[in-house]
Amino acid sequence: MKIKTKFFSDVPINIIIIPVLLIFLLQAFMSMFYNNNLTFYSIHSFHSLAKAEALSSSNFTNFDSNIPGLKEINGFLYPVIISIFIKIVGKYNIIPVLYIISFFVFLLASIIFYKISNHFLSEKHSIWATIIFIISAPVFLSFYSGADIILVNLLFVLNVYFIYFYLPAKKYKFPIIISVLHLFTTWTGIIYGICCLIYIILSINEKKLKEDYEKNISVFLLLFSLLIVFLCGFVFIENLSPSFFEQNDLLNNTTFFVSTFFKDGFLWSKLTPPFFGILFFVSLFCRFNTEFKEKKISFITFVLIITIASFFIEFFAIFSNKTDTLLFISPFFFLLILFGIDGLFYFADLIQVRNSFFSKNNLMILSRIVWKLINIKRCLAC
Repeated sequence: MKIKTKFFSDVPINIIIIPVLLIFLLQAFMSMFYNNNLTFYSIHSFHSLAKAEALSSSNFTNFDSNIPGLKEINGFLYPVIISIFIKIVGKYNIIPVLYIISFFVFLLASIIFYKISNHFLSEKHSIWATIIFIISAPVFLSFYSGADIILVNLLFVLNVYFIYFYLPAKKYKFPIIISVLHLFTTWTGIIYGICCLIYIILSINEKKLKEDYEKNISVFLLLFSLLIVFLCGFVFIENLSPSFFEQNDLLNNTTFFVSTFFKDGFLWSKLTPPFFGILFFVSLFCRFNTEFKEKKISFITFVLIITIASFFIEFFAIFSNKTDTLLFISPFFFLLILFGIDGLFYFADLIQVRNSFFSKNNLMILSRIVWKLINIKRCLAC
């Protein structure tokens, strides 16, 4: 069945724009308060801006390769785009302009989140899910980081939108174009783009896969995982000498700590409450189990593919002592929050106690309070 939707139809733009604007003002205020000027918090942001300035000052003939940067964070397409803005507004005005651009990109991402959650969850709960998305620290910190992740986030949410609404109608043009654009961003952005292209190929060949669905999907997931492991190893592991492993945290910890295996990412870590990660997997695995029985290739398959990639990206990030995981894992939070809230509702239905403390409404209120308190604490820490 074809899904038809108009982008701004039934979008409560006033309700969405208020928290987005408040986050923008908060970020600008915090920057001015602690730095006495409008700036960004990450050195990686200025590496990208330095490349953009070098490209602009050379009239787009010299992309200075001597400027430091990390291939998982700093890429090609973002500095090229920023260099155009530097030509227009000048290098001394680029940071305020980037803040304004970030505001509109963040607003667009929030609207897209509402559109998908409104269809995926329900109209009743989608607005609260969107507000949770907006006030989540990993989300707004990445959008106002000034780094390449702004562009990666934008392409990612656009691709999720087109994959969700266009692919069921067999419209492949926009998802393919955006996926290809991913290949010109950072290396982690390239991995996200490859995931999108692979899912598009699966969607196109859905009928062929159904002939021996269980075997085809099992083999695909295995080969896909090996591909992502190879790519992540290339991105994060620069030297496999014995001295490298001696210096790495994996061999220096005598007691098991979850933080050994995950840095700043998406599950048992600093940026996400553990219960939300559990709810995410409850929703994903229950929905994929249904899809597997029905022999379908759908949006759930896409989320599973992105989840596997994000898992390995974050795991392999432990091999880099210089990286900032927030600046490449944050696109996954779009799906984490969407499915986490879906898992919350699934859990509320499962225990079937609508008139008790564990009703849907009470669980939703409780999750919002906990999420908000955690993010306020992290914002103050920033």
